[in-house]
Amino acid sequence: MILVDSALWSWREQKWAHLVSDSSYRELHDFASRLGKRRISFQGDHYDVNESERHDALDLGATAVGCRDLLKSIRSNGLRRRNRLEDWNIICDQEVEGSSIPDLIVSSVTSRCFSRQLVIQLNEFSPELTNIKVKVLIVQRSDQAAFIISGPLGECKRKTVDNDTTWARLSSSGINTTIEIVEGIEWS
Repeated sequence: MILVDSALWSWREQKWAHLVSDSSYRELHDFASRLGKRRISFQGDHYDVNESERHDALDLGATAVGCRDLLKSIRSNGLRRRNRLEDWNIICDQEVEGSSIPDLIVSSVTSRCFSRQLVIQLNEFSPELTNIKVKVLIVQRSDQAAFIISGPLGECKRKTVDNDTTWARLSSSGINTTIEIVEGIEWS
């Protein structure tokens, strides 16, 4: 079951709540994806949702609970992580030519395993990586690496990747396409 507490916490001029699962992280990630949350925003055992997202979550079937009940539920089901995930280190946040993205990933991500897997996942989407400029954000922390590419990427062959170590999503609006890939995730 997906649980959401009240939007009580203020940050950046909005009120925020917590979205959790009482049974598994996979259930939480699947629900958060349906809600439109990026996988990169996972906080270790929850997603933060603003008031609007909270209402959408309730419309999608989440159960409203108090913050103490939410915490009690994830603790009793072994889903509470005492140590928060470390912050993402921004490695690259710039506009680059699309065709240079694989080389940029390999040269930027310090873990060769992560950089190789990120490039493999990008290739699975088979976007048209032309010389057109696109926005690239590459981030890393000790156990994960991720990137978000946004711009006129052209035709892509896949929509999602979802397995034990990788999560990816493609979204399009007009001529802009966004690919978000997170490598090294823990589904627990």
